[in-house]
Amino acid sequence: MSECYDAKLCEEKHKQIDDTLELQNNRLNKHSEEIHSLQNVSAGRTKEMEGLTKAVNELNSKIEKLVEQNRNLLITIIVLLAGFFIFAIEKGIFK
Repeated sequence: MSECYDAKLCEEKHKQIDDTLELQNNRLNKHSEEIHSLQNVSAGRTKEMEGLTKAVNELNSKIEKLVEQNRNLLITIIVLLAGFFIFAIEKGIFK
């Protein structure tokens, strides 16, 4: 009787171990799929970020050009005003 009981107990323990291993294997496979999916999403985000970085750099370059043009325009206006006042003083427009 003892041998029969031990064999049944051993068989039940092996079944529990096999079930646990199968469950862990399924979990591992699922996590592997999730990691693969996250890696694909990450690669896509990296490409999007590269595109956005390029666009921001282009906008920055355009803004720098506009600032330079505005600076040149301001200098031109100041020189013109200074020239006008010198001309006006010489001609006696301002008394």
